[in-house]
This record gives sequence, structure tokens and C-alpha cells, in this order.
Amino acid sequence: MDLYLEKINKRYGKTPVLNDINLSLKDGELLTILGPSGSGKTTLLRIIAGLERPNKGKIVISGQIANNPDILIPPQRRDIGMIFQNLALWPHMTVYENISLGLRNRKKKINNNDINKIVFQVVERFGIKRYLDRYPTTLSMGERQRVALARALVLDPGLLLLDEPFSHLDWNLKDEFLDLIKSLNTTIIYVTHQVFDILRLNSKVALLIDGKLEAIGKPEELINTTSSKAKDFLRCLSLYKDRNFNS
Repeated sequence: MDLYLEKINKRYGKTPVLNDINLSLKDGELLTILGPSGSGKTTLLRIIAGLERPNKGKIVISGQIANNPDILIPPQRRDIGMIFQNLALWPHMTVYENISLGLRNRKKKINNNDINKIVFQVVERFGIKRYLDRYPTTLSMGERQRVALARALVLDPGLLLLDEPFSHLDWNLKDEFLDLIKSLNTTIIYVTHQVFDILRLNSKVALLIDGKLEAIGKPEELINTTSSKAKDFLRCLSLYKDRNFNS
């Protein structure tokens, strides 16, 4: 899925959150959005998903306008999967019910045999078939993470939005999931505020500071930003400790 954002602006009351965000992704591309807490990363993902509407700007998904002043395509018609930091699994549903829910809610009905076939293919891939009859609260954090990914990918979305979903995992488990993300054959936007993630993914990075897109490129290219706030953030991450930020 291709994605194009043009001059996306968002404010809450008089408080600006996003300011003239321009982004484009090609089909199958992985983009990491890096920025401190409160920089507008989650709001940007919610706008792309259709969960919020920008005050200004245009979104084009696979050549079709999804949002402008006159058009709004609802979330369920955008072919987008999203995983939040809290995973948002339904605690009263089994793993099978959580994963199959999106398939059952599709406008074009799918029979039970086909739903079972699709679910089993996905859970085999993530190694969670033995958990299908269990509830999320009985699973470890890593197991819940696999369930959340399976629930998003069972719909075969054209675009996958990941909002810091691995921030609470230990390093070894996070490393495993980041490798999994890199192996997926879909367009992905991965939001983080951690340098480990961007170096591990080694993708194009968009640096978001105070709602402004300050730089975009490979991790080593972010140093070219002229924003003092962006340089301060990168310095705090010790991302380029051998570089001269005062030049």
C-alpha cells in the first residue's frame, strides 16, 4: 500500500499538535517515526488510521483520497491494522475470539471454515496455536504480543501501524519481535522514542519534534537537522556521541 500525507495539521483547542506534516511511503516500505513523548507520534498514527481527523491536510491511500476537507473514509475501510502500546486485547475473549473478531466483523461475510483456516495459518506462524482457548490475562507479555500481532495481521492489512508496542519487553524479546517486523511483507510505520529500535530496524526514520517533521532519512543522516531541539533530543539519546552537534 502506498501512503501520502500532505500538510497534515492537528490542534486540540488552541494547542497545536501537528504542523504541516508531509510524508510518503511506497508499497512495502518500513518507516520508523522517532521522537520524544508528547511530540505527536500517536496522534499522527491515529489520523492515518482514521481514528481522528486532522484540522487541515490530505491523506491519500493507494491512490484514493482518504481524508481532505470534503472526504473522510472511515477506519474500517482503510485496510489498516494498528497495534497500540497497551495491546488492547479483549480480556473476556479467548485468544481465538480476539484474533478472529476482525474477520467476523467484515462487511463481506466469511464462513466459519474459512475463518478457522485463516486463523490457524496465522497462529502457526506466531507459535501460539496452543493458546487459542486461553484468555489474554493468563498469558505472558510476550505471548500477548504475539496475539496482538496475529490479530492485526489476520486481516492481511495493506498498512500496519505500530505505536510503541514493544516498549515494555526485555531486550532479547524485543529483538525477536523487531526481526519479525522486518520480515513482514507489508507497508509499516513503527513509532518509537528508543534508539535501539531504530538502529535494529535500520529503516528510513522520520524525526518528529513538537509536532514538526524535523528530518527524514537513514539514522546516520538525522545529524543533518538544523533544529536545536532535534539535536538536543538526539544528544540525549547518545545516538551520535562521536559527532559534533555544535557545528
